[in-house]
Amino acid sequence: PLVTTPEYLKLRTTIPLCKDGLYNSYKGMATFNYKKFILSGNKKSVKKYLYVLRALLAGTHALETGHIEPNLPKLNGIYGYIPLIGSMIDMKRRGKENGMLEPDEKVENLIQDWFAAIDIAYQDSNLPEKPDEEDTERVEQAIRKLRLANIT
Repeated sequence: PLVTTPEYLKLRTTIPLCKDGLYNSYKGMATFNYKKFILSGNKKSVKKYLYVLRALLAGTHALETGHIEPNLPKLNGIYGYIPLIGSMIDMKRRGKENGMLEPDEKVENLIQDWFAAIDIAYQDSNLPEKPDEEDTERVEQAIRKLRLANIT
């Protein structure tokens, strides 16, 4: 199971969010999963579509707010509840995440709309583009200290 340690919490507050890193990470993940799971011609399961959509919604949200929210049902609520996403989440909750979802115009349009949304969120984001030297040094010191404390 995932464990949150005091060291993790300290490090998490040390690392500043920057729009270039957020955008490249989230959009990169969405693009990779979209190409690998959706465009490749492989079986298109609900789970695969949710991988793509989670990255797009979470990335858009992080760029807009400066907060990380990985929970797709929560993100769906934040964005006014998108019925198509809600029905895929419901399928996953019922254990049908490996069920096939035939791509149609609605699904494809939804994905393309969120690819556009993350691009707009990046352009409009008030977050700094990159960490400054002081931020970088502070993070490096925190990581060094953590590594030294765990040498056995």
